[in-house]
Amino acid sequence: MDNEITKDTIKALAIANGLDIPDARLDRVLKQYRSFMEALARVDAFKLPMEAEPQITFTLAPDAQAEPNAARGKKGDSRGN
Repeated sequence: MDNEITKDTIKALAIANGLDIPDARLDRVLKQYRSFMEALARVDAFKLPMEAEPQITFTLAPDAQAEPNAARGKKGDSRGN
């Protein structure tokens, strides 16, 4: 079976979800869909042990220093702990 995503595939997915994508936009949507699927494949390829805990804070800047408990507040603070 051929797994290649085509404009016809995108059109069928749109119709199945109650959307109407004009033919003039199909090339752009197809490119976006393929990029999204490539990003998902990169995430799926990442080796993560099953015992890894989920991260609750994220930053886009790799050198930024995040304060891990800043959102929780301090002891005695009505917002946290």
